[in-house]
Amino acid sequence: SAEEGMIQLWEEFHSGEDVTPERKKMISICKRHLTNVFRHIWPRYQDHTYISHEQSATFPIDGYPVTVKLDLCLRTTDGKLRIVDWKTGVPDRRADVHPQLMTYALWASEHMEPDLSNIIVEFVSTRDAGFDKALPKKAQVDSIRAQIVDESRLWSESTAIEEYPPNPSEKLCRSCEYLERCDAGREVVG
Repeated sequence: SAEEGMIQLWEEFHSGEDVTPERKKMISICKRHLTNVFRHIWPRYQDHTYISHEQSATFPIDGYPVTVKLDLCLRTTDGKLRIVDWKTGVPDRRADVHPQLMTYALWASEHMEPDLSNIIVEFVSTRDAGFDKALPKKAQVDSIRAQIVDESRLWSESTAIEEYPPNPSEKLCRSCEYLERCDAGREVVG
């Protein structure tokens, strides 16, 4: 199977190295994610028609550029557009409507599928093979459009760095693209 092949390649790649306990744990986690993809997730999409993956698109909302990156885009057998966003963790399942998914729906309704009832957006967790599907409603898409405009306007009007006080943490700051300009972040990272 594809799953067994991926796991075999992974093990062969690492067979010549001393494997630390941390590395063993990481390999175990990767195997679990791959197993979930091949056993539980991918079978749900086998009958879908592939459109694209890792597709970035920038589109204007009231003159403000908005960029989305679609992890996977498919057509279902009944013609619906399905946009999948992979999560390696477990998505926040407390939110009724997630802004990221509604932004995908907004983009899709303007560029691929004008009928919202034919759009499915979902988070799929490779960690637990969980599916968090949303069927966007017009009010939700209108709401995210308004939120994008409001926040873009706020950001474009605020230019002073003093308006954005740092909230440093080692985990966040280590990969921040502004680290070289942020004294507080550099202090935390060391």
